[in-house]
Amino acid sequence: ALASLVCRLNYPASAQTMPNPVEQLAAKEADEEFDVVVFSDIANNYKTMKLELEAVNATNADFAICNGDLVKYGSSAHRFSYVQRQLLKTIKMPLFIIPGNHDDTPEVGFQRYHDFFGPERQYWNYADTLFVSINTGKKSFDEIESRFLKETLEQERAKFRRCILIMHCPPIDLRPNEKFHCINDKNE
Repeated sequence: ALASLVCRLNYPASAQTMPNPVEQLAAKEADEEFDVVVFSDIANNYKTMKLELEAVNATNADFAICNGDLVKYGSSAHRFSYVQRQLLKTIKMPLFIIPGNHDDTPEVGFQRYHDFFGPERQYWNYADTLFVSINTGKKSFDEIESRFLKETLEQERAKFRRCILIMHCPPIDLRPNEKFHCINDKNE
């Protein structure tokens, strides 16, 4: 039997937002294998972005996940629009996008990200796997993310064999003397 598709994406009604990737996913049997390609940090060099996106597309994966940092920190709406156009033009598979710390802007926070790329947190399933993404681009694991994660896992986790949590900033940094992580309190 085909696995039922569950999702919570809440795409804004804005005409400029990316298409809802769940609507583009091909059905998979619950026990069928699939391929996912994950990429991030395409904002650092716009000259190589096209090559990176073409490489993603060449994988022939079932879908792609962009794990944040689509633009440089504090970017204007023009830059968000440019990256969006490049993604729409190049990526030929369903694309889920998660915000990174550079996708935050001082004036409006993640609103610009939301307007161009969609929701900050989401969940969906593919075959027998639940995917959950949260916004750790603020370099924190705040109450909003914690509640979303807890509620999603309580409602959906038991339905699937596997669960993959996706976030831009890791919960802890395992590198010696490095502090790029989203959990600052040992009790979180």
